[in-house]
Amino acid sequence: MHSYFMKKEDEIEEEIDIFKIYDYPKTKCKQIIEKFLMSFLFQIFVNIFTIWCLFADDFKLFFVKKNPGDFFFDVINVICMFTFICEILLTSLTRKTYFLSFFFFMDLISTFIIIFDLSWVQDSLL
Repeated sequence: MHSYFMKKEDEIEEEIDIFKIYDYPKTKCKQIIEKFLMSFLFQIFVNIFTIWCLFADDFKLFFVKKNPGDFFFDVINVICMFTFICEILLTSLTRKTYFLSFFFFMDLISTFIIIFDLSWVQDSLL
């Protein structure tokens, strides 16, 4: 009696081979980019920029007067946006599963939202 659940080992191996995902070797450039993205220094900078983006606008509203501090905060926010956009692009190039994934869209949305922390955008919206 040979049922669907009692298959021979050869049949199971054939099915596994059919659905096997081949992982092709990465190019040297992709390896370098991936190593850079995973480096301790880059991770520290990205985490500092993330904390900055989360709390800097509130800090600015609470402690800094309107005009003199806006330029400094805007410059740092633009640097953070540029860093996050570069990270999104480089991660999309090096990781097959990142592009159009949940984390890709979360990173994209959070990077886009930083625009609203820029003082000239806030002034034009109000």
